[in-house]
Amino acid sequence: MVGGTQHTKTYAMKTRSGQTLAVFNAPVDRTVRVMEAGYTINPNETEQIYVGEDGAPGFLTSYIHQSSALIPASGKPTLLSTESRLIGCEREDGF
Repeated sequence: MVGGTQHTKTYAMKTRSGQTLAVFNAPVDRTVRVMEAGYTINPNETEQIYVGEDGAPGFLTSYIHQSSALIPASGKPTLLSTESRLIGCEREDGF
């Protein structure tokens, strides 16, 4: 993972009603590549912070997804919120 994260813990607390409120992170890597030689992909404004404005045949981007969920004593959990942020990006010039 290019961005990497040290935030791998899950935090949880029990509610008065017996449910559990959990807050957790999930790292996600995404690779984007051209399908044919001679083409390039241009990085978006956020990715340009990491790799500059020039295009490349591919990019590996890393995101952190931060979420919260309510987990009942029985039954299905409910996802309360989720948010993602780019935490790293690198060029793949010669794959």
